[in-house]
Amino acid sequence: MPVSSEKGKELIYNWFSEQNDIKTIVDLGCGSGTYPKLLGKGYVWKGVEIFAPYVAKFKLNELYDELIIGDIQHVNLPKGDCCIAGDVLEHIEKEGATRTFHKIDRQFKHVVVSMPINSRSQCTANNNQYERHISVWSWEDMVEMMGHFKIKENYRTMGIFIR
Repeated sequence: MPVSSEKGKELIYNWFSEQNDIKTIVDLGCGSGTYPKLLGKGYVWKGVEIFAPYVAKFKLNELYDELIIGDIQHVNLPKGDCCIAGDVLEHIEKEGATRTFHKIDRQFKHVVVSMPINSRSQCTANNNQYERHISVWSWEDMVEMMGHFKIKENYRTMGIFIR
């Protein structure tokens, strides 16, 4: 679905409210624009969305200052202070998701990752083949990859990691 789980959104909102060095946020897998709606217009928003019909459907051009249509594995990610990978890495094969995570981790000062735990969904929404969950991540898998992050929250069905 083009929306994120509500789990962890309060944690993410509160963390952002405590930061004073974030001016530009790169949102990977914009979907319906969850994060600009959550965090507000006090930032420069840059987004990457793979499914072009979402731009018109969710009026993404009104939410983002810059929008790239493409696969986060293969595009040059825009520059920013913080990257949000919210409910997106599970839509990529594990090896590609791991490579993409490491690219994000190297490029951005701050990183927020939200991923479902042990979820395999073959559902599509809005005729979007990219909505399927391709990889399944356990909490242990996530900690192995993102253990160096300062904040690690396990909501049983959702993991939140912030650096």
